[in-house]
Amino acid sequence: MVMASLILLIYPLIQGNSLSWPVWTYVSMVVAVIVVILFVAYEKHRIKLNKSPLIALNLFRFKSFTGGISVYTIFMIAMSGYFLIFTFYLQMGLGFTALYAALTALPFSLMVPVMAVISVMKLAPKFGRKVVVLGLILCAIGIAGVESVLHGARASLSNWQLLPVLLIAGAGMGMLVSSLTDFSLSQVPEQDAGSASGILSMMQQVGSSIGIAILGTIFFGAVGNSSGIAGFVMGIRYALWSAVGIFILMVPLVFLLPQKTHQHTDTL
Repeated sequence: MVMASLILLIYPLIQGNSLSWPVWTYVSMVVAVIVVILFVAYEKHRIKLNKSPLIALNLFRFKSFTGGISVYTIFMIAMSGYFLIFTFYLQMGLGFTALYAALTALPFSLMVPVMAVISVMKLAPKFGRKVVVLGLILCAIGIAGVESVLHGARASLSNWQLLPVLLIAGAGMGMLVSSLTDFSLSQVPEQDAGSASGILSMMQQVGSSIGIAILGTIFFGAVGNSSGIAGFVMGIRYALWSAVGIFILMVPLVFLLPQKTHQHTDTL
């Protein structure tokens, strides 16, 4: 049922734009929601029969877990979509080679582990969930900066122009991802930590799939059949500002997390 719901949701998102959004694409997405509801009902039924469920629904009683999994999933929707369209823009729109595009994005990737270490060791223990909020804000500023640079430079873009904004975005991702797992699991009973961690990992993948489908659709829908830089500039603008909007909307969900980590509960 989980796989069916994902296929019913993601396939029409990927194919809808090229097919001019026929009725079946909307029907498929509605059915996907129905299948998810049936899945939850089935899981509850298994619990009543004392059988092992695929997902331990009792974990969603904890605000930290519900908030953490929501933030993580939505964050991956925005960030995975960004990775896809940024790479496509550099290679298809600007004609960068795969190697040059990778080197252009490298500052982002290098900044993530640096800030992850600093966040876990120094910032999160001292400032708590404010670190997650700051990470989201930096991601939003960085991605908005990427769009501004791409829009201003167009075909004359140099990878050095992107360096400051990529470092900001990478710092935000490092701060958020490294500490969010601890916050998400901080109120989960220790005996359920493995199950909770597995659900969190699964939803990361689900968010990535949905993000690639949604932001990819926005990007290629705006690009259309254009072969010039103007269509790609418009596509990257719509898609990246959609990602920024997602980051901003996530901020209220962060306040479901505990103020500090390591607040474990041993029993339900």
